[in-house]
Amino acid sequence: MAIDDIDKSTRILDAALALFTEDAYGSVTIPQIAGRAKVAAGTIYRYFSSKDELANEVYQREKSAMRDALRDALEALGPDADAESSARACWGALMGLLAERRAGVLFLEGQQHAAYLTAESRAIGQQIDALAIGIISRGQQAGVIKSGAPEVFVAMLFGSFVGLAKILESTTDDITAATASAAWDLISM
Repeated sequence: MAIDDIDKSTRILDAALALFTEDAYGSVTIPQIAGRAKVAAGTIYRYFSSKDELANEVYQREKSAMRDALRDALEALGPDADAESSARACWGALMGLLAERRAGVLFLEGQQHAAYLTAESRAIGQQIDALAIGIISRGQQAGVIKSGAPEVFVAMLFGSFVGLAKILESTTDDITAATASAAWDLISM
């Protein structure tokens, strides 16, 4: 892609993300996205064959950023990190992502995506789940995380994260520092 094409593609993705965050996916139209991106509606179809394809690209971009932030946090700790350090590092990465990419987080966690996600998009979410399940399982084996289905704990933690994202939209209080301890307390023995 030429530089102008990359710029247009990025503008389209950014416009779609903003609109998908402001309204339900089904309510957003291609002409609205085009208007926000300052391109003709037909231009969008040069880059994306449909609104579903466009939404998948937005989803993959934002979900990949989340996966990469979690991987980077774990890699910084090294392979011998204990479950608590790993969990706290991942929580910190999620909170950092929320500060840097709030619209992306709200889109990922505030919309129902099942109807249009491709296998590739789902795979990125599964990679994130696998990272989190691995931490929970290691912590359970070490006796520092409560027994139970790791998937349930992951759902509880992500649910808490989504709730905090919504709270942080409407408050100026900095509550992020206290959230890591609260998240750990939710799952620890």
